[in-house]
Amino acid sequence: MIVSIFSLILFGTKGESKSENNVAIFTYHLIVEDEDFDEEGLNKSLPITKLSDFENEMKFLKDNDYKVISMKEFQDHIYEKKNFPPKTVLITFDDGYYSNIQYAYPILKEYNFPATTFIIGKMTEHAKPDAKLRYISIEEMNDTKDIFTYGGHTYDLHYFDDGKSRLVSSSEEVVKDDLKKLSNIGEFKYFAYPYGMYSAKNEKILEDFGYKLGFLNNNELANLNSRPFEIPRISINSMITFEDFVKFLILLEKDK
Repeated sequence: MIVSIFSLILFGTKGESKSENNVAIFTYHLIVEDEDFDEEGLNKSLPITKLSDFENEMKFLKDNDYKVISMKEFQDHIYEKKNFPPKTVLITFDDGYYSNIQYAYPILKEYNFPATTFIIGKMTEHAKPDAKLRYISIEEMNDTKDIFTYGGHTYDLHYFDDGKSRLVSSSEEVVKDDLKKLSNIGEFKYFAYPYGMYSAKNEKILEDFGYKLGFLNNNELANLNSRPFEIPRISINSMITFEDFVKFLILLEKDK
């Protein structure tokens, strides 16, 4: 599986490799303490990263002078066709788990790394502090905007429907209603497609709601020629070792 991911990154930039304008966009989900990591249980159903792995990955970025940019900076580069600095990285999180601020936030703040979290609106709106799988609340969103930019991951369409994302399979009316509910939580400009599944109708609706960028999860490098609503990302989870993470960055440097 890892070999196939590397192949996608090497050859999946749509004929535009060898460009100094590439950027690695990493996607995380749930962060857990090492002693809570259950290889036979929890990580079978959820994309998980051990805290020690996340710490080592962020330290590697800092120690090796990678340029971690904000989502607004990324947007400006895409729309204005401005060259990315060498060794540019964008850090994102999907689903809006509380672990993003419990564990990732202090590390990101220590290194002054901006990041973006894409929330599932219903989970955030009804977040419970005593839940076994806790989500970020609206108040906690507001308290962490010094590091996190927040984006949308649907309000309540993060499900599979006959093998397709509910976002993709739903009618335009249902999608618009979902995004309207999501807009009651915040004015989001950035959107991550559930399961990385995308359709052209989604793009038009997102544009009408004021979104600027839409993100996939297809294990490719992004670059200045990436379409604003088809931005590729690289998934980081328990199957990706620290050594694999470093290899992704080496590939980024080789594409200069």
